[in-house]
Amino acid sequence: LTVHFPVALLALVPALDALAMADVAGRQALWFSVAGGALLLGLAASLPALATGLLELAEGEIAPEVTQAIIWHMVTMASAVTLDAFSALLRYAPLPLDIGLGHWSAATCSSAALGLLAWGGHQGARLVYVHGVGRVRSAEHQASSGTPP
Repeated sequence: LTVHFPVALLALVPALDALAMADVAGRQALWFSVAGGALLLGLAASLPALATGLLELAEGEIAPEVTQAIIWHMVTMASAVTLDAFSALLRYAPLPLDIGLGHWSAATCSSAALGLLAWGGHQGARLVYVHGVGRVRSAEHQASSGTPP
């Protein structure tokens, strides 16, 4: 849940931006507002996810190829969050941009971030399901490896 919640919120932003740009139900301002709220919540929720990843990387011995995969995953996800943070800046900072241009630019950043989120999510899934990173180890496995429960 720690990593899935921010990804879900940040992935929702481009769809909400699309609804705003299509002016669905004549509620463009509402859709942009909801998109901005999801964006800010997703950005805030991404901080514990990042901390969890750093703790996993710092914990114990990890094979070099797995460490490299973890770093690529973290760089990809951090890049996505950076693009989303820039999107938030375009939405909320008092910039001398026309409101339409600011929203289009913010939506473009969030859409690009979605691609990075998808790729980073794929990398994260491989880390868990191929390399076993982040999995809770059974007591039997811990006993055989000599690690405390």
